[in-house]
Amino acid sequence: AKFMEWDEQMFLNGEHMEVKTTNLNDELALVEHIFSDKTGTLTENQMDFRRCSVRGLVSADKTGGVYEMFQMESHAGRKALIRDYLLAMAVCHSVVCDVSEDGEVQYKAPSPDEEALCDGARDNEAVLLERNSDGCRVRLFGEEIFYEVLCELPFTSERRRMSVLVRLPNGRHVLYCKGADHIVKQRLLQSEQQSEDMRKTVEDLQAFSVDGLRTLLFARKQVSEEEVRVFQEEFQAAEALIDGRDDAVAEVCDRMERDLELLGCSAIEDRLQDGVPETIAYLMQAGIKVWVITGDKEETAINIGYSTHLLNQKMKLLKFHVETSQEFGDMLNNYLTTYCPDDAFQELVELSSEDPLSTPELAIIISGSVLKFAIEDYPEQFLRLTRHCRSVICNRVAPLQKALVVRLVKEGEGRVCLAIGDGANDVSMIQEANIGVGIFGEEGTQAARNSDYALQRFRHLRRLVAVHGRYALVRNAALTHYSFYKNVAMFLVQIWFSIFCGASAQPIYDDWLMTFFNITITSLPPFAVGMFEKDISEEIIERHPESYQRTQRNTVFTMTTLALWMASATYHSLVFFFTTYPMFVESSLAFNGQMGGLYVMGNWIFAGGLFVLFFKFALEVETWNIIIHLALWLSVLCYFATVLMENFWFAIFPEQYGVVGWMFQQPTFWLWAFACVVLCMIPDVTLKFLRRELRPAYYQLLQERYRHSSTAFYHPLGDDTDQMELGSQKLPFVSDTLSEHTPLVETRRSTSSYSTEKHPINTPPTQGLGLAISSESPWKATNSLPAHHLPTSYGAL
Repeated sequence: AKFMEWDEQMFLNGEHMEVKTTNLNDELALVEHIFSDKTGTLTENQMDFRRCSVRGLVSADKTGGVYEMFQMESHAGRKALIRDYLLAMAVCHSVVCDVSEDGEVQYKAPSPDEEALCDGARDNEAVLLERNSDGCRVRLFGEEIFYEVLCELPFTSERRRMSVLVRLPNGRHVLYCKGADHIVKQRLLQSEQQSEDMRKTVEDLQAFSVDGLRTLLFARKQVSEEEVRVFQEEFQAAEALIDGRDDAVAEVCDRMERDLELLGCSAIEDRLQDGVPETIAYLMQAGIKVWVITGDKEETAINIGYSTHLLNQKMKLLKFHVETSQEFGDMLNNYLTTYCPDDAFQELVELSSEDPLSTPELAIIISGSVLKFAIEDYPEQFLRLTRHCRSVICNRVAPLQKALVVRLVKEGEGRVCLAIGDGANDVSMIQEANIGVGIFGEEGTQAARNSDYALQRFRHLRRLVAVHGRYALVRNAALTHYSFYKNVAMFLVQIWFSIFCGASAQPIYDDWLMTFFNITITSLPPFAVGMFEKDISEEIIERHPESYQRTQRNTVFTMTTLALWMASATYHSLVFFFTTYPMFVESSLAFNGQMGGLYVMGNWIFAGGLFVLFFKFALEVETWNIIIHLALWLSVLCYFATVLMENFWFAIFPEQYGVVGWMFQQPTFWLWAFACVVLCMIPDVTLKFLRRELRPAYYQLLQERYRHSSTAFYHPLGDDTDQMELGSQKLPFVSDTLSEHTPLVETRRSTSSYSTEKHPINTPPTQGLGLAISSESPWKATNSLPAHHLPTSYGAL
């Protein structure tokens, strides 16, 4: 966990990430689904007002565009509407004004959208100067006016809108409302919904969304004095309730926010964070399915999908534009029949379980109103379709639905799910997932405080999962395997000894050696491996996303791997005892005819067994560094220090006095120890050699590639003939092209350019979706040859 927090590549402005839960580090290596919020997670959450449409009149994309439109003579008939629209931007919010020492007004708001709208209004001569409990003072086109705010109808994630009831200087009362366009549109007058201005506004909304801008719809309502009085009484009564207050307030607000008159819409830009496209491309190439869950319009969500490389032009977008559950079921079955036929379904599932990258090029686009049908009525069919999709985008989703989507996949697929978000509305999703990741964003720290890991930026997720998570599982697997092995190998000897001592419970080893065996003698090697082991370097992991699949498929620590280690330990214990016991029963140990007793035999086996344990450790270590070297040699020193102390300290260890010294003087012991190590290590070395030669794992091929290649990280651009000798076989490697933003990312060869004449193989390449970098389009999606579809003579990667 500390290595994560100390990782300088995950720092931002001197601030590091935070680890809240250390017992989930292993699960980071098993992630198969990532659920991400958009605003503030993929984007900077720093909003800029760009454009607006006032009943079909579109402003220019520049500062002061609305005011310029107000001054145009051709719009003289709509100046009152433009003025009212700017007034709505200036007063319909929860912004707090902060006046600096130089007199400049600065805005602080709970939502960056509101801050951007106030900045946009200021740029267009509608300057909010002051806001207090009584109302707002606005300088509108050079004239300072105070508007009394009678009531504020607050924004909630369920209402998805907010309103303010304002008394104008002339005594009239107006309700200004802003919110999600599909929510506000339903509350307009029927005549407004069918008007030509509404049609033009909808077209403008679509155009803004296609450009990736966030949109809001503005409306107003003239309210009579009597309506204001009744509303205020009902609103105050609702707020005074103890039970059911929120529902009562929402009901009162709902009655007031009806029969509205359209004003226009706004378009706000929220830029992507640095490194987001590269990070999503890397995660998808690593075999992780990415879900983006957002409250934006479908067009905005799709635009973000293309911008982040979650979608590409070759993908088939499966959209669900339905109104009823029956219609959704029919469309879902149609998609399943077309893209996932029953006769091929089982085959696709098996292929998907081995190769997450070989799923068809499909992407699902689904809205929150339709998503409820999938969750409630067709969960199994919907999950079946998502298995064959590269990505899923959920738009117009409420915060509660985010958690329901995560629960659906987590329980339905039984896979490890990770959720990442930055705001309070993402907390339910973060807590529902197996692993919750929060981002320190502009909307506070609620997501970060309720998460397992808190990051500074989304791009840091790549190192968290692919580097630190992967290393955590590799290290813990090595530590667990070796810890079980050394104890079974050393102390199973006691079982074999009990056969010949009448099951008398007589220990074969010295009490002090057994005590210090796990405390000092063999404690450092597993600790060092558990902290510093690396099967491949960080740079190789960054270049080769497929290396993540070694841990994602959970091949590192399974019942099979544990059983193999236990079998090795059992064999070694048999060698320890049954090559020693006959020597003590049937012959002398010294050339002068001296015989050894129980204490000599115990030390004899313990010393030889310890040599085997250390050789086994050296055989299994993937990365040798100074700390692992020190751990091994310090353990050797601990053993010799312990036995020599027993050998010479008669007052405390009378039974062991002189035993080890005599034993080390016997050539028989050293010959036996050498033979014991050879007998124990031959099967292990042979099995390891055959596996690596005949069926190497992907990470082992990467080890060989970068161990023998002097140009490991400096391949020429566009070199399609880069090869490396592996025994008698030649392994073709993909050309390496460096991304401008992420310098260590692997490029994958397209099957269209993979010629069997150039690289003859026995196994035909399998089509799969990969991601490649080209000079024309960074991270362009291509049909590529997945690494583990190399011929079997190279090994299943």
